Amino acid sequence: MRARLAYVPQEIRPTLEFAAVLGRRFDFDTLLEATHEPEERLLEAVEMLVKRHLLREEGEGGVYDFSHDKVREVVYRDIGGARRRLLHRSVAEALERHVEGEAHERDARLAEHYERAHVWSKALRHLVLAGERSQTLFAMRDALHWFDRAVALSERMRKRWTSVRGSLSTSGAAQRARRPGRRRAPSPTFAVSSRPPVRAGSARRRAMR
Repeated sequence: MRARLAYVPQEIRPTLEFAAVLGRRFDFDTLLEATHEPEERLLEAVEMLVKRHLLREEGEGGVYDFSHDKVREVVYRDIGGARRRLLHRSVAEALERHVEGEAHERDARLAEHYERAHVWSKALRHLVLAGERSQTLFAMRDALHWFDRAVALSERMRKRWTSVRGSLSTSGAAQRARRPGRRRAPSPTFAVSSRPPVRAGSARRRAMR
């Protein structure tokens, strides 16, 4: 597999990486929105990947998937961590602009991409929305899944901020900030939605009603 990928021209490699981040199946319009490439150039790149049997186009046109799961897995793993986060963020922002499909599926995809992009506040917001939308569809198992992930992410965010505050409190910068006449910067808040914060117990109880 790596031998096949080694022969992919460098100029179309970014297209393949974006496709791998989008998922096993994706549409051309979303890929275009995420890459910001000129349409004709992007189409040529996709067609070259189809000719190399790395991607294949579905019958109705404009929708593609990988010829094999292994192709996508190898391409995705080979993307560096920093670049992978950047690509996930670009894809998430493209999905927000490209309003299409069922709302609960869209929120689930946005939550996945923003979490992998380390955009924690937006990931948390869409995890909660995915849980609430699943709840309205009486998909209680799905609702519990998204609420549990929202609670877990919220806890990680709290621990990360506690750690940052602990580091600052022992630093010289923090000591100087406490000098008379200096105002202390407010603690950051993580806005999720206008609704009350989701707690592990309350989220699960709502989903199980």
